[in-house]
Amino acid sequence: MIKNLEKFIKEIKEKGTDYKGSVYAQLLKNERIRKKMTLNELSEGICSISYLSKLENGAIKSNDSFYVKLFEKIDINYKDLDKDNFDEVLEDAIKYFFYDDLRKLENILEKVKRMANIASNSLIKCFYFYKVGYDELFFDAFNSLSEIKESLGFLEACCYIYLAVIYYIRNYKLKKALYYLQNLECLEIKNRYLKFLVMEANIYVAAFLNKQSRVSVYYNRINQLSFVGYPIGRMMEMRLLYNLSLSDDFSISVLDDLESINYDIIPDENHLNIMFYEYLIKIKFADLKNIFDEIYYRGYFVDPRYLGLLCYCAYWLNNQECFEILADLNREYLFEERDKIHQRFLDFIVFNHYHHSNSEVINKFKNEILPELNEYCYYLYNDVYLDIYLDILKVESHYKEGFTLLNNQRKELVIRNNFPFERK
Repeated sequence: MIKNLEKFIKEIKEKGTDYKGSVYAQLLKNERIRKKMTLNELSEGICSISYLSKLENGAIKSNDSFYVKLFEKIDINYKDLDKDNFDEVLEDAIKYFFYDDLRKLENILEKVKRMANIASNSLIKCFYFYKVGYDELFFDAFNSLSEIKESLGFLEACCYIYLAVIYYIRNYKLKKALYYLQNLECLEIKNRYLKFLVMEANIYVAAFLNKQSRVSVYYNRINQLSFVGYPIGRMMEMRLLYNLSLSDDFSISVLDDLESINYDIIPDENHLNIMFYEYLIKIKFADLKNIFDEIYYRGYFVDPRYLGLLCYCAYWLNNQECFEILADLNREYLFEERDKIHQRFLDFIVFNHYHHSNSEVINKFKNEILPELNEYCYYLYNDVYLDIYLDILKVESHYKEGFTLLNNQRKELVIRNNFPFERK
């Protein structure tokens, strides 16, 4: 998503935490591209092409006379640019994003529409579009930043990288998200709200990639640094993710902690996430049939994550009634584009159950599932995919192919002997 990420972070780090970036550089390049002007057309009669290129990339700064002439060519009044407090507006947007205050975030968005075409403008659009789920508009705004990333200030650059992280998280590309988070650790984020957003992203990604030590580090850090007014619902989510990372050890204390959850004091917008994490923990300890019935008869499966839990429980239960329910849902359920990972799992579980030949299942796995396993991570699904495929390879005596798969996936997937259940 960000080309040459490591190089980009190194350059930002060298510029320092107080580097504000170049609003003039961003605006010159954005407007030149928007007006479909070449470097030669904009620089003609004012400066050399190489000089303008350095200005646009924030490598140098010039005097007012140069800027006045350049901005005249792109129909912008240079003297008006200092009227907008760009840094303050971006910091407000981060704060409202942190507090899930959509109304205030929308007000900020309306404000930036009247502002200059600079990085803060696109970053704020990204925060808003992500929050309301407009993925295509988010991606368009994010991509517009690639042209001017060399001129981003320190805070702008940190926001840019964080937005890439949450985009990867939303699309279940968790290994990509982890790579970006690991690189982001090199930068000392000063903005309090962005710092906590990054810590939360670390906990989420590490929990779903089964990296217990990383979850513990960031969970302890967020507890030590949290402040009065920290969203109680999101803190509870972090606590559940921390417990999820511990639940592989079958710690009874984790179950005891679940009993202490008080939904009356948790904001409504956090309920579905917290219940989902609660179910992820319970499936390692509890009766899968009861969990299946709860999710289905209470209608929680309208959220595709819960539908995935239904599939997971049905597979290990090997219960015909459960599979009939899944088959009905597979015919009727409408998925958003970002939820294709859940649709693929549901379809494969139903396909595998209803008496297709081993060769058909192998072909479906190879053509539709295996190519996605390295890019899309969802550990419940990956475990089941592997279990199904290895069972078929064993029946077909394809031992070499099974060994190769395990060898390639050994760092990513959990082999069958470590699964919490045996199929009934």
